Amino acid sequence: MVKKALSTKPIKIWLNGKVFCVQRLNHLKNSGKVVQESAETDVQSSIDSQEYSQLLEIVQENEKFTTNINLPSVYYSKMRNFPQFNLRKACEEIGTEILMKKDALSLSSTNIDSLYRAVSLTHSTIGAIRQQNMALQFTCIPCTSPNIQERFINLKKEILCMKSEIPGLHESIFICPLKLHVTIDVYSLFDENEMGEAIKSLYEYKDTMEKILLKTGPLQLDVGTLACMNENLKRTDVLYANVKLFNEQEKFNLQKIVDDIAEHFYHKGLARNPQDKVKLHMTIINTKYRKNEGRKRKWQKQSIDASKIIEKFKDYSFGRCDFNSIHLSQIHTKGDNGFYKPLAVIEFHNKVNL
Repeated sequence: MVKKALSTKPIKIWLNGKVFCVQRLNHLKNSGKVVQESAETDVQSSIDSQEYSQLLEIVQENEKFTTNINLPSVYYSKMRNFPQFNLRKACEEIGTEILMKKDALSLSSTNIDSLYRAVSLTHSTIGAIRQQNMALQFTCIPCTSPNIQERFINLKKEILCMKSEIPGLHESIFICPLKLHVTIDVYSLFDENEMGEAIKSLYEYKDTMEKILLKTGPLQLDVGTLACMNENLKRTDVLYANVKLFNEQEKFNLQKIVDDIAEHFYHKGLARNPQDKVKLHMTIINTKYRKNEGRKRKWQKQSIDASKIIEKFKDYSFGRCDFNSIHLSQIHTKGDNGFYKPLAVIEFHNKVNL
């Protein structure tokens, strides 16, 4: 996984089977306060009120309006220790009481608009926690055909022969050939409900892929030419291979397909960070994989100088593989075949004779 450029899209979160648009939290260092990024206006308030009146289950009793937000348990501890601000205090300041129950957050206020504001602030906090949490799952396209694995292993051997010329180059920073893939997007799904919604969303996308294949015929990935994530080759952390469709056309290209998959999960409220455009790549080297020798040695980030690698292997070709499945997998896992352990897989009939 690699760092992505920030998107200007609003955050969307899936909660209790519904999708909410969420304002970003913006920490003002000078004032020490946390505010929501979009300034409150009458228009914004009316939009929120309309959305909340339709999506929230609100009970009115004894002149109090109450709504519950069911969350994975991990959110409660993170909210109590959220570094930016105290959610309970922030809600109290706008006339809303918040109780963190075992299985839900309960928000109550005598004023419906105050309740909406507290819900909006709570949603922003949930969105911020999810963004700050490490990625736990991801969608991807496997690139593990025997020919691509063989070409990867050959390249790895040739690059490792340059160890004396490249400080920090080590076998551990290469990805496992059984895990070669194109990342689509990453997620922080904390419980079975959230993961179940992601699984459902992936299965829903199968019809879209089948319609594309009816127009294009079988698809193949063409993997080749090397590049680095940052412009400074002398301080490289991620070395990758470019990926496109074989005989790609403007109307049907890999970028559009992958962007549409990411957009599908975004509108389902599952994306950890919204993105405008997926960075197409098959990772070859990532220095975060580095394993230091000796148990007691503390892990330290160490970039490499990739200029000689690019100079020698820039046009390296890994060949082609069938694009016949999309995986939703757990990060840092291994399945029976050596690839990441899947939560769900959609496969399409797309066999090409290589």
